[in-house]
Amino acid sequence: MAKKKQKVATSASHASPASHVTSLLSCFSSNFSPPPTPLIPILPSILTLSKFFSPVECSSLRTFLDSTPLRSTTNARATKETARRHNDRAQLDAQSVANLVRDRLRSHAAHSDLLDALNTSTVEVPSFEVSPNIRLYRYEPGMQFGPHYDESSETSAGRTRWTVLIYFSDVESGGNTNFFPSGDPDETPVSVEPAEGKVLLHLHGDECMLHEGEAVARGTKYVFRTDLCF
Repeated sequence: MAKKKQKVATSASHASPASHVTSLLSCFSSNFSPPPTPLIPILPSILTLSKFFSPVECSSLRTFLDSTPLRSTTNARATKETARRHNDRAQLDAQSVANLVRDRLRSHAAHSDLLDALNTSTVEVPSFEVSPNIRLYRYEPGMQFGPHYDESSETSAGRTRWTVLIYFSDVESGGNTNFFPSGDPDETPVSVEPAEGKVLLHLHGDECMLHEGEAVARGTKYVFRTDLCF
């Protein structure tokens, strides 16, 4: 039987020190253009792309996050309002970084069926923006994000509709993003394995599928999070 699980709101973006935003932007190369890798629809509401960040960019992002003061988010037990969660995180209001991610996704959409894939409902999707609310997560062994739904919110870029997760590390074992199509966390999940440079996009808000970030068993998982807005 499906169990009611926690919803997680898209956090409001707050002003970030300019030096932090500049340091984050410096992790990316203006000369790197993601190769035209195929769009892989795991399900209509779950899409992946590979090699979106270069290995050098991923290494720079890991160094940036490891040298940045992080907030530890720990909810050891799930409650009615809060999913079980344990990770380290940083949150920045970084429009310049959002624009870089947006431009790379739009470039991919120009020679793929990405826009068609994003248009999964009656709402027309002529184009999209990317939220400047950038979240960077680090999961050490044993850390996880329990079953939850991502909620939609209004931002300066529009209403969020798709979650964007970009893994900037491989993980030795564990750390998959697991989806539960029937809403039952005890069912066999549809799993997406983290891989350096891979993008995972999935619908959120009213159309969000119950999902979790399973516990990391070995290694460290690093994740870049933002949202597509329309």
